[in-house]
Amino acid sequence: MPGFEPAVPNPVRPFDLVPLLEGCSGTIAFQARNRVTGEVVEHRPDLIQPTASVAKLMVLVETFRRVEEGSVALDEPLGVRAEHRLGGAGVLHLLGRAAAPSLGDGVLLMIALSDNTATNALLDRLGGAEVVTHTMRARLGLATLRVNRPISFDPLVEATEPFGVGSPAELVELVDRIVGERLWSPAASRAMLAILREQRHLDQAARYLDAVELEPGPGELPRCRVAGKTGWDHGLRSDVGVVEFAGGGGFVYALCTSGCRDRTPGLDHEASLLHGRIARQLVLRWWPRERGPAPVRWGAGEPAAR
Repeated sequence: MPGFEPAVPNPVRPFDLVPLLEGCSGTIAFQARNRVTGEVVEHRPDLIQPTASVAKLMVLVETFRRVEEGSVALDEPLGVRAEHRLGGAGVLHLLGRAAAPSLGDGVLLMIALSDNTATNALLDRLGGAEVVTHTMRARLGLATLRVNRPISFDPLVEATEPFGVGSPAELVELVDRIVGERLWSPAASRAMLAILREQRHLDQAARYLDAVELEPGPGELPRCRVAGKTGWDHGLRSDVGVVEFAGGGGFVYALCTSGCRDRTPGLDHEASLLHGRIARQLVLRWWPRERGPAPVRWGAGEPAAR
């Protein structure tokens, strides 16, 4: 596959991603890294893309850095003010002014429901977007990762600069440090991963995986689990996280597609479907065969390429 070879040679190629990419009207860049073998599958991994709400992952990371140093505490008041309140994703803007969420509540809402009000309040408490960007670049050495500003729906603000940007390669590195318990401290990494597992937006990487049920029944275990953060804007979809296999193994990933002709806000956006199909192919590639059939599903009308 020209321009699409895994970084670690693998003679087994159970899928071909080129037809998937050719069918997308936008600019796709991604990377996925097997956490057991180190094998990498990627396409334009160093391309800096707008991330939309995936940049909230950077806010999560900065929050836990500050918790570790003791300058903020998860049980302190979040301090939501009128200028923080914004509609769109989340629920905090719907609550009465008597509601008093903690900083920890805000972090959970920001990731689980992509809450915009919580994100703006957190950015204010942390000292602004530039503080988050400084941590990504100066402390972590991730030069492409940037949060530019608070979230705004003002067309003039949105046209000036995106909320956040980053390359798939560095987004994968950020998640890999969390999953590997190498970010700030093992305890902080575990806490961040636990929050990422609570994300409720599962229309991209998770959509074709048997990982959608977040709360399995008694005695049941999910065969794989997706923890991460998604983002969307008009013509743009992004998803960054980890697919964890039951019994061990899995992979970290970053999927970023921008500039699509499809400008619709729905769950079946062309890039959401593309990201789901790429993640499914990666599971088919890396799922241990001795554990039985891979935990994937197929949409109506798709060829049964099992």
